[in-house]
Amino acid sequence: MTNLIIMLTILILVIILLIIVILKPKNQKIKTNYRTIHMLGLVFFIIGLVSKNQAMWIIGLVLFITGMTNKDKWKKTKKK
Repeated sequence: MTNLIIMLTILILVIILLIIVILKPKNQKIKTNYRTIHMLGLVFFIIGLVSKNQAMWIIGLVLFITGMTNKDKWKKTKKK
């Protein structure tokens, strides 16, 4: 039952991503925000460890490492 829920969630996410890619204008270039990827990875990793969900913490670890390897491309935040 749990595997079915995970597979359906992944399928829904893939379908949403395909819709976004198909509907995106061809000449519009979107810059990747690696700082957000880093933070999402950290959140996924912690939640995955706490909930003992191996897939979630692995995805979190991959996102975290991706964000850290591209740390030089992080957008600068404005100080108030």
